[in-house]
Amino acid sequence: NEMVLIENVDLLRGEVAKRLLEFLSEGRMSIWIGPRCHTMDIAPATVIATASRPWQLAPSFRRWFISIPFGRYSPNEISEVLAQLAASEGLQLQRPAAELLAAQCQRTPGNALALLKRIKTHYRSMTAGSITAEAAQQLLHLLGYDLVECVTQIAH
Repeated sequence: NEMVLIENVDLLRGEVAKRLLEFLSEGRMSIWIGPRCHTMDIAPATVIATASRPWQLAPSFRRWFISIPFGRYSPNEISEVLAQLAASEGLQLQRPAAELLAAQCQRTPGNALALLKRIKTHYRSMTAGSITAEAAQQLLHLLGYDLVECVTQIAH
């Protein structure tokens, strides 16, 4: 039994949503290649789907999913997640830098990872060694983040 992860399932529309619904309800999927329709049986799988706006999930999908609301991470937790993600990306964050960057992640790991990838991709030379709070402030400024808002979020 395989597992399938679908992020932001609430954003699926059109043919993609139809194909997913066909898989969930019938265990198969039809794919059009040119003028011919090819139908494939698909092995059962556990489907885990995330939705930032579950109320916008199409009613046809709701019967297939169990809603489990998750709370946001605390500022300390997302700072720790950010430090762990940075380590997995080959970056070393000092604690104050992790807190500064975490304030811009809206307390979600996906946003933290996206921020780290932007930093790593665009400012590799600035991330050699350990990233300090001062370097984090520079990086956030270069990426267009509002540092006044950032400092206010850390204070709370």
